[in-house]
Amino acid sequence: MLYHFQEGRITAPPHVTDRTMHLLAPEPGSGGMTIAISKDPLEADETPPEFLKRQLNDLSRQVSKFTRSEIEPAFLGAGQKIGGSKFSVSYKQQGKTVYHVQSLFLLPDTRQVLSLTFSLPIPFTDEHHKMVSDVLGSFVLRE
Repeated sequence: MLYHFQEGRITAPPHVTDRTMHLLAPEPGSGGMTIAISKDPLEADETPPEFLKRQLNDLSRQVSKFTRSEIEPAFLGAGQKIGGSKFSVSYKQQGKTVYHVQSLFLLPDTRQVLSLTFSLPIPFTDEHHKMVSDVLGSFVLRE
């Protein structure tokens, strides 16, 4: 597999699977939002809603005081939109409450789920939610 990343590319051996994870962290002291982008395969015969349920069950078992908002439709990209879902979660981790907006999208013609997770140490404001929408809307699928 010819594997591309921001700084270059490598030829990877055939036994590896792309489980890419990108972390975009705010400048220290800025109080800005962290964005984590990851890609996970669906399990055999698993549907995107089943994937979501499995991920939420795993997370709720690993943390305390887990809460989740309703799951709502979300779209990735501005032109040719990719449909998916979005929801908010909060939980306690190492004594501190963590806040996330999680979005999941099945990449076209694949069994890969692209996940964009937006994180803050404080509850999301309307301005933060607009920033999430702007980031999701800016997506362009690589051809």
